[in-house]
Amino acid sequence: MDPTQIISAAMAILGPYMPSLIKMGKSALEGVSQETFKEWGKDLGNSSWQAAHSVWDKLSGATSSKPETVEAFASLSQPSGSDCELQDRMDEFMLQLRKELRSDPSRSMELERIIISEAGTSSAHAEGAGSVAIGRDAHQSVIITSGGTPKH
Repeated sequence: MDPTQIISAAMAILGPYMPSLIKMGKSALEGVSQETFKEWGKDLGNSSWQAAHSVWDKLSGATSSKPETVEAFASLSQPSGSDCELQDRMDEFMLQLRKELRSDPSRSMELERIIISEAGTSSAHAEGAGSVAIGRDAHQSVIITSGGTPKH
């Protein structure tokens, strides 16, 4: 996987935990305990807290000493005028993470290993008529929407 794919997959694993991480602010970059992730996982009804902890541990270890990445992460907790502004901030954070992975191939490989080991345990949730949520790969899958019509 290239750094873009790794960060996208990492964010998919971390997604449910990001609001809590953002609330912690910069201190989240200094490390978050397994117990904290476990509690968040219980609150979310999410059993993938171990993978989320491992991913965050690798990412925060790479970023805590990089001012650009720390600043990008800290900006996520600042009030925003719109969803677009918040998305721009998240995009900047992800860009900084990709740069970190490009400069640290061993960390990139460790993250890839964690993501691959988690691949069989993901879940997704979708609401609304005809909506579809895919947690990982949907290659050659049959998808049945709420309308009952199979999609290939």
